[in-house]
Amino acid sequence: MVRLCRKRWILVCTFLCVGAGLHMTCARANPVRVGPNVHVSEAHANYSLGEVLLSADPVDANRLLGCGVVYSEAENRRWTVVYLSTDGGKTWQSTLETRGFEDSDSADPACALGRNGLAVHVYLGSHLLDPKTEGSRSGFGMYRSTDGGKTWTQQEVRSFHFQDLDRESVTIDTTQGKFNNRVYINGASGEPAI
Repeated sequence: MVRLCRKRWILVCTFLCVGAGLHMTCARANPVRVGPNVHVSEAHANYSLGEVLLSADPVDANRLLGCGVVYSEAENRRWTVVYLSTDGGKTWQSTLETRGFEDSDSADPACALGRNGLAVHVYLGSHLLDPKTEGSRSGFGMYRSTDGGKTWTQQEVRSFHFQDLDRESVTIDTTQGKFNNRVYINGASGEPAI
């Protein structure tokens, strides 16, 4: 019994030592550097922010795109916002808000950076229509940027029932292959793909 425990102990110690050696080698080759805290959402400092996502440019490590939801308790509403950094995250600026109409609501943001300045922001929004006929309807909104997230153009918005799509995500093919910069959007839906 003692002998078996000793063998296991030696095996565990060997594994831990080898694992620690590999970790130390990797840490020396690719050190992780933690910089000072930066207030990304300074432009919305008086609001709560949630559902935050971040994307990095596949070619320019200094270009970062962040998106999230701004919650306004005073207005009893929320909207999505996009922030851009061109200096590796040292400073950030708000470049897009989906605040829209006074009675609208937008959430579930997703954002991605592609090659050659392509950036995409998608969100889900609801707009209160005539409650006697249709009630609240939702829309899938998309903005596109060709200058890396500095300026944005709204793309087609598709309307659907609120339960039909949820928690969408977006990614861009950043390879230099056949589908370079193709945008892929995925979400949970009870209807055929849009």
